[in-house]
Amino acid sequence: MQRIFFVFIKTAKFLRVDSIRKKFTIPSLLQLIITIGLIGFFLIQAGINSSQLIFKELQKQMLQQVRDQLSQRMETAEHLNQMHSDLMQHGILELESSVERERYFVSYIKSYPDVAMTFIGLPDGSFYGARRTIGGEIQVVRNNSTTKGASWYYRIASAGEGVELVDQFPNFDPRIRPWYTKAVEVGAPVFSSVYSHFVFREPTITASHPVYDQNHQLIGVFGVDYLLSWLGDTLGSLPIGPSGQVFVTDNTGMLIATSFDSPSYKVVEGVSQLIPAKESDSALVQASLNLHENEYDKRLPRFTIDGKKYFVAMSSYQEHGVNWNVYVISAEDDFLGGVKQAVINTAIILAASLLISVFLMFWIGLRVTKPIVALSKAADELTRGRLMHIPENGREDEIGVLTRAFNEMGLRLTNIVVHLEEEVATRTQELKERNEELRTFNELRETFIDADSSFVFLKDEYLKYVFVNKALKEFFQLSYDDIIGHDDFELAEEAFAKMCTNADLDILDQHRLITTTTTWNNRFFRTTKFPVRMLNNTFGVGAYITDITEEYELERSRERILETLAYERNKYLQTLMSIGDGVMVIDRNENIEILNMVACRLTGWQLDEAIGINYKEVFNLSHEQKGFTVDDPIEKVFLTSKIHELGNHAILTSKNGTKYHLEDSAAPIMDDKGSLAGVVLVFRDVTEKKEQRKKIEYMSFHDSLTGLYNRRFFEEELRRIDTESNLPISIIMGDVNSLKLTNDIFGHAFGDILLERITEVMQGACRSDDIIARWGGDEFVLLLPRTSSEEAERIAGRIKKDVSEQRIRAVKGSISLGYDTKTHPTEDIVRVLSSAEAKMYTTKSLERDDTLSHELENLINAFFEKSKQEEEHAIRVSRLCQKLGKALNLSKSSIQMLMEAGRLHDIGKIALEPGLLKKGHHLSTKEWNEINQHPVIGYRILNSFDNTLELAEAVLSHHENWDGSGYPKGRENPAARSYHIDC
Repeated sequence: MQRIFFVFIKTAKFLRVDSIRKKFTIPSLLQLIITIGLIGFFLIQAGINSSQLIFKELQKQMLQQVRDQLSQRMETAEHLNQMHSDLMQHGILELESSVERERYFVSYIKSYPDVAMTFIGLPDGSFYGARRTIGGEIQVVRNNSTTKGASWYYRIASAGEGVELVDQFPNFDPRIRPWYTKAVEVGAPVFSSVYSHFVFREPTITASHPVYDQNHQLIGVFGVDYLLSWLGDTLGSLPIGPSGQVFVTDNTGMLIATSFDSPSYKVVEGVSQLIPAKESDSALVQASLNLHENEYDKRLPRFTIDGKKYFVAMSSYQEHGVNWNVYVISAEDDFLGGVKQAVINTAIILAASLLISVFLMFWIGLRVTKPIVALSKAADELTRGRLMHIPENGREDEIGVLTRAFNEMGLRLTNIVVHLEEEVATRTQELKERNEELRTFNELRETFIDADSSFVFLKDEYLKYVFVNKALKEFFQLSYDDIIGHDDFELAEEAFAKMCTNADLDILDQHRLITTTTTWNNRFFRTTKFPVRMLNNTFGVGAYITDITEEYELERSRERILETLAYERNKYLQTLMSIGDGVMVIDRNENIEILNMVACRLTGWQLDEAIGINYKEVFNLSHEQKGFTVDDPIEKVFLTSKIHELGNHAILTSKNGTKYHLEDSAAPIMDDKGSLAGVVLVFRDVTEKKEQRKKIEYMSFHDSLTGLYNRRFFEEELRRIDTESNLPISIIMGDVNSLKLTNDIFGHAFGDILLERITEVMQGACRSDDIIARWGGDEFVLLLPRTSSEEAERIAGRIKKDVSEQRIRAVKGSISLGYDTKTHPTEDIVRVLSSAEAKMYTTKSLERDDTLSHELENLINAFFEKSKQEEEHAIRVSRLCQKLGKALNLSKSSIQMLMEAGRLHDIGKIALEPGLLKKGHHLSTKEWNEINQHPVIGYRILNSFDNTLELAEAVLSHHENWDGSGYPKGRENPAARSYHIDC
């Protein structure tokens, strides 16, 4: 302290003295202060700017890494749905088989560990798929008519099919779920909003994909529940420092994922819900959200919490139909702490240096000017970024101290700058290595493409070349720079350019691969062109063009050789043409040599088309059942040189797709040396015989009218299904009440229609695996495996209701039903069948009176509704009969019967076409014959009911005359004397 006080006293005295030393010292001191100040300012500012640029680039890289991960995972979900859709539209994925369906969904969910569930919802409300539980177990779901609208989850076997029911969710209808309705509304793949998964309690997003048939009718909607837990892991792996945080929100402000340990959901009334980001426990998250949108337009948005500065960057992710925001928060001390400390050290050093310089400057005049000049020069070099060491020469005075201090300050500043330069150099080197990898990849690609002698190129949407291979460059005889960015009209003559451009435009119009053969300058080229999606999302044209002139000339040479053999071949051909079976001759190269006319008809190939072609292209054999193969007799002859015959299940598919069942045999053709020279195949079409056999087999198990199974098949199925695994087994027997009445009134053709209608009703009420059979003429039987008595009662009620809604002309459908159920393995299934039949006959007997009453009433009402004129005529005749009965002093019961006969005497006209009743007497002979049948029809109708039996004879005879000139009998009839009244 005494030394410092002494220096200040000396300084004050020095300033009061006007001397050369003062004049020299003060300007030098000012120069030194300004120099050190500028050096410190620029170095500190450069350090801060460099650090902020590096920090900004780190934030940008972290945001891009999150975006890349999001895009990759979203594409995974879309890709999985697209695979499902393609497999269904090509018929590979079929939902009818529960085993194959469940194995399919299980195989895919096993391949995608981040998929919580993959499924499909159908327009009929069915729902199928597979899910992953929170414990990692994979289960399958079924939701259809069997589950009554509930989703049943099953534990799976090793192969993937459901075997044990473990969970149920009632009243689940996929058609009202947001993922289903949104996909149907948009008509394209969509993503749902983020929600908290009800099983995993994690943020989840659902990708939906509607599937349509060729008529644009909806087949179903595929969906994938994709857990976003991986996003939190991705955010946590980012290099954000120990105090930094990264989080993602959706467009509604809900928190989707964070890099820190924070709950992503909350439970409200037993339901898990996403947490709004503003309700997060993290002060950093709330501070980031409270920043105004304009703050994010700045270079480095920042805020301060507890005296600690944080930088924040935000980027929007708007792809695949989602709108999310990604926030990256970094603590200044985590990334800039070292730089900040270096700046502070620099400032301290500069301040110390400046202080030392001030104190020492007063002693500069005491020393020679050489050290001052050296120091000034060194300071000047330091401002230029170059460190110049000042020799100390062992001095211990102020000049030596200042020299050492200046050297130390310059060294420290240089080290700070070098450190920053090394950091920048490291980043630059990494970028250079990435560019070198990309350059190496491009060189490899060009090497592979240039190694091909074919012409390979890519054009943009304006048909300008984007790249060409070496072969095409040499064809144009131009450099790459002269070709790239130019079109054919700029590079070649007009005719060639038009030919190329027209082919390119066809690709852009049709958006498909096209292969053609073209000719140019007496050379032949095979051109393969295809559309290519460019980086700007437009389509360009890619192509491979191969010179096939030599190949073409070889083909022409082969054709000339074949012409020389035409005479010999024609002799064989004429002989074979007269054979009634198909004949094919194959040479030793397995190419077709001869086909006769029968073989041409069966294969669909003309002789000139088939010659020289491998026989397998023409003789397309397959097994009549999918999944089986058939031995190739020609191939066997080539292997064994022996005669071979075809199996019984071979199918020949002709060129036009027609299929024939074949019988054939193949024999070897030996040359004069005993070597195999070819094969001759003789085959015949046995399709008609095969189809006739199938028809006979079908008719042996089916009813010819309804197409249902017959009694013989039912009895065999009854024995097959009678197993414990199918319990409970229900049987429903039905007897059609109105069939005889329909046949009697309208004929058996309408009775057949009634049976067909009832068949449709039963098929609509039953499941696909239920057995429906026609038991007898008007009896049906239903075999329902795994169906309880309550379910059987419900099915019977539905059938009875739907049958009652059927109407054949004036006859309303009616059926009597009985059912019984086998519930124990020891019960006799035949007894159950007999019980169901007995219950049916009991029901029929109990309902008989009501059924007949309703049928008669329906017939009368239908007839009078059909013609008001006939109704008035019937009333008038009934009244005349009443008067006649009174005049004859008949009893009241006889008069009543006579009146009823008069009212119903024309009931048989109900079977006539409505137009006949309106034509009056202007009828043809055929029409009169139809009219004259109405007494007979009326007789049959009234004979069908107990309370009208006494009226039947009167109605039959009401057009008979005393002299036998009436109809329908046309002979004298005593009954006519009682009931014939002219009205």
